[in-house]
Formats: sequence, structure tokens, C-alpha cells
Amino acid sequence: AGFYFDSAYKTTPCIWNENNERINLPLPTSEEAGFEVNGGQVRYMTPDGKVLAGFLIDNMATWPACIWRQNAEGGYDVDIICKDYWEEGYQQGKPYMVFNPSGISANGEWLALTVQAEFDDWDFSAPQPPMQIARLNLTTGVLEVLEVQVGLAPTGIANDGTMLAYAGANNMMERVGYVWTAGSNELVNLNDVLTTVP
Repeated sequence: AGFYFDSAYKTTPCIWNENNERINLPLPTSEEAGFEVNGGQVRYMTPDGKVLAGFLIDNMATWPACIWRQNAEGGYDVDIICKDYWEEGYQQGKPYMVFNPSGISANGEWLALTVQAEFDDWDFSAPQPPMQIARLNLTTGVLEVLEVQVGLAPTGIANDGTMLAYAGANNMMERVGYVWTAGSNELVNLNDVLTTVP
């Protein structure tokens, strides 16, 4: 799964089947999404190819999360999962101005996310809120945002919602790995988990 550029350089989300046929995935209209949609991309998928995770192309290039699910006919339906959480501009009634996908669990139940709370992007005197890691249960719709704010970048999520992430994205020599276990509100340093590995 992935995307391609059409003749107008618009990104079209797609999936290739076992016969090497490219199948275009549906995109919501701007009216359905609540913002101007200029394409989409698939970045993650379950091993069975039944749930695809990616984002829509918005005017602010923040890449709000989107899901495609395989239907009974073998095609795919789009789910604008960012719709209740993401806003394109300040004070539009949603809590986040970044709601970007970072991975999907193999069972298709959990989506790893990077989120950023809304802020006035014209107020240059106020600091921007930090990026935070989050996980969304695609079955129940429950969103969990980790309140620890240490500039984490998520790297994967397991079938029970356990997430991996790291800090120090701007410095390879100072990166620290973390585990955010299912049902927990705290991070665990990877060094404390893998105590026998130097």
C-alpha cells in the first residue's frame, strides 16, 4: 500500500493486490472531511491488508490521520478518524492542530499518533505546545494522550496498545528508547526493561 502522484501532482492513496493491480482508495470530499482535501497517502497497514492507516493532505501540511477498511466486496471504505480531533486553525472547536499517524497494530485495533494541542499560531510571544504521543483504539474510539512531555517520537504499537517511542530525535547520540505499556500513564526507559543488554 502507499500512494502515487497523478498528472496534477496530487497524491492518490492506493493498494496493489496480489495480481500487481493498483487499486485507488477513496478520498473524502472536502465537505465530508470539514476541510479542503488535496489527496492522501497510506503509510501503514495490517499484515492481512484489511486496515490501512495514513493521512489526508490538508492545506497546512500537518497530515491528519485517516483509515481505510476493507469492506465485504473487497473494496475499501474511508474513515476520517481525525474529524473529531483535528482542526486546521486555532479555535475551530477541536482539541488538536496536529493529529498525525505513526503506526498501526497488527490486529488493526490501535493507531499510534503524534498530537499537538491547539495554539494561536499568530501569537509569536507564546510558546507552542509540545508534541505528544497518543494511541487511539480504532474499535472503541478511545484516545489516550501521554501527559509526559519530553519530545517523544512514536515508532510502533502492539496489539494490546503498548507503544514504543524515543526521545532525542535531533541527536542520534542522545536518543533514549521508551515503552508506554497498555493501560499505563507512565513511560518506562528501555534501559530499565532490557537490563541485561548493555
